[in-house]
Amino acid sequence: MRFQGLGPFVVSTDRSEIVVQPCRRSRLLIVLLANANKVVSTTQVVREIWDDNPPGNTMNSLHAIVTRLRRDVTAWSVGRVQVVHRTLATSW
Repeated sequence: MRFQGLGPFVVSTDRSEIVVQPCRRSRLLIVLLANANKVVSTTQVVREIWDDNPPGNTMNSLHAIVTRLRRDVTAWSVGRVQVVHRTLATSW
């Protein structure tokens, strides 16, 4: 899986090329890619996704975003992604 961040945000696999639309999931993905092979704190993720204006139910919202991103990444390349739950760390 390859990620292109200059111009449109594009995810390329052996099977396809996906243009990722700007949204909270793409912000999460960018945070994780920028910190590849590192543990990313929940505080850092929240700050990057919502700036200084997180919702009142931040953890529920974050959990939903992580769940949707997992589904997206799995659809892009089945079986090639490992996400460590609760730390928001990832390995590609």
